[in-house]
Amino acid sequence: LNEERDKLLATLSDRSQISNLDAAQMMSTFTWAGVMLTGMTTGCIFTRYLLSPILSLFVSPFYVAAFAYIAMPLIAIQYSTGPIEGDFKEVDRSRRHDLLTISIVEGMLKGFLFSDRYMPGMAPFSFITPLCIGILAPFASPYIAKFVFLM
Repeated sequence: LNEERDKLLATLSDRSQISNLDAAQMMSTFTWAGVMLTGMTTGCIFTRYLLSPILSLFVSPFYVAAFAYIAMPLIAIQYSTGPIEGDFKEVDRSRRHDLLTISIVEGMLKGFLFSDRYMPGMAPFSFITPLCIGILAPFASPYIAKFVFLM
């Protein structure tokens, strides 16, 4: 048990550079996650304050909850998986925009669900962290690399 613990601690404290890391792809992923979270937050705010009174005339919160938490994840899985047919960049672009649309619709559904709930404050914007990592990390990485071994 102590050997496993020591091995785990050694792995966690290893700060050497990862050799086969595609940093550009990783930063692109963080940036795109920030874009999708921005779309979801915008859809949530828009629906919560503007569309909710109109939608509540036609739709029950039960059906919206079922669609938001059961159907939408299944739709997202369907659009994001599957074989790549054709040009990889075109398929990647298409999948990213499909997922952006799904995240905006998901935000709208959540905005409708939370519109009649009293919440004492707004949650922090979730898109700030991935956007900061995706945009600022490439600029700060040379400075971070110098000081990582001093810790």
